[in-house]
Amino acid sequence: MTALRPVPFRENFWGEGDAGMTTLIEKCGCSVADSEILLEFFIARAEVEQEYAKSLQSLAHRYKPTLEKLHTPSLLTTLEKLLNFTTTLSRAHRQYATKVNEQVVEPLQTFIESTQKRVKKSVEGEFERANKVLEKETSGLQKHAREFMGKSKEVWKSVDGIMRSEKTDKLKQEADRAESEYRSALTRLDKAQDDWEDKMCSLQDTIQETEMARIKLYKSILTQTTETQCEILSSFAGRVMDGMRKAAVEGVDPIGDCNEFILAYGTGGDRPRRVVFQSAVELARSGDAGYMKRSPSRKSLSGSMGRRSSSRKSLSGSMGLSSTPLTPQEKRKSVKRILPEARRKSVAELFASTNKQQTQEPTMYRSRSSNLLSDTLADPSILPPLPPKTQRRELLHALGLSDSSLSNPSTPSSPKSTSRSSSRSNNLQLPPGTIPSFVAPPRGSPRPGIQDTFRCTEERQSKHNKSKSGDNLHTQFV
Repeated sequence: MTALRPVPFRENFWGEGDAGMTTLIEKCGCSVADSEILLEFFIARAEVEQEYAKSLQSLAHRYKPTLEKLHTPSLLTTLEKLLNFTTTLSRAHRQYATKVNEQVVEPLQTFIESTQKRVKKSVEGEFERANKVLEKETSGLQKHAREFMGKSKEVWKSVDGIMRSEKTDKLKQEADRAESEYRSALTRLDKAQDDWEDKMCSLQDTIQETEMARIKLYKSILTQTTETQCEILSSFAGRVMDGMRKAAVEGVDPIGDCNEFILAYGTGGDRPRRVVFQSAVELARSGDAGYMKRSPSRKSLSGSMGRRSSSRKSLSGSMGLSSTPLTPQEKRKSVKRILPEARRKSVAELFASTNKQQTQEPTMYRSRSSNLLSDTLADPSILPPLPPKTQRRELLHALGLSDSSLSNPSTPSSPKSTSRSSSRSNNLQLPPGTIPSFVAPPRGSPRPGIQDTFRCTEERQSKHNKSKSGDNLHTQFV
């Protein structure tokens, strides 16, 4: 079985500028504070054990002379045993206090002073020196870029105006020299940035080694103190001590702590962008000679565990929220997944309300239906409950599907059903993703197109109005 390897800090703490190293230096300070808190706890624990041992010893000495005053032999024997047990317990707690000082306090105090604080101070100094070198080369590049732009402008003016050729040639030579210095400064900056990145990698490795050593020390001292306590105070250990032993041994995980720190505070695997060469025209267009065009670093790691700008994209991709349109096969799978979740409301009610809105304002018909389908595919919880068979069949036909395609998508449909679905789709002629709103015809009758449905609805409404007006005339005549 292969052992797990920790994820390197050098692959997950970069980002623009010095964001990664700043986070790691802050982590060093937090680690020192954690060690000091643990040290203070064990110092206080040893003091409590010492005080408890003294109290027990004092109690035994105080009541030992009273044994001669007892008149009951059984009480004398019992109290004498209790006093001897108290003395033994006092020695056990004094011994445990000594073990805590030897196994925990001294090693932890030495590690804090000689390792943690020393490493933190050394990393801060080397990081500051590396930044000064990089800033010096960056300032030199900006200076040469300004000179290059100024000489190029003078050459442009000499070419456009009336100037002797000797002076123009001199200006061109100066511009060429400025360009050469600008390129040399860019090369030096690139070399300085390589050295800076190598130094940052070395510092990141040092910090990670210190962190691993710190957490391993925590595990070691917690295990030793727990085992010592179980050995010395074995008569009182029982289940509580077993639980403490398991918590100390199994609950501390150096690799897991480092990886969790990377996930929580990592600044990403994208290294600082590199400065690229700009022509005189590009520098002139930017308007500021100090502006430096940068390109992504080739050493960046896209698979790092730290924060990245594409984390939201990967998260949305894992949730299935894609902005690309669905293919018919994907739409069929989505509908098959969505339909069983609709349990609380009838699709017929939804279609009826859509018909009312369509009669009042036909322009809203297509957009509302399209939004219904898109919202349903994005959020299945907004779809109404599973409708009766007739409405369900009409919904599937409106989506260009059939009952057999949902129940068994791999089985090809019969020619008869294909012809019916094709004729129905020809009658509808709606854009993809649109759910038509209509009242389902009786079973066995031909299925009308959407325009026929509107016309039938209007005819029924006009007949109803005429019959109502005829009843009113008959009532007036009578």
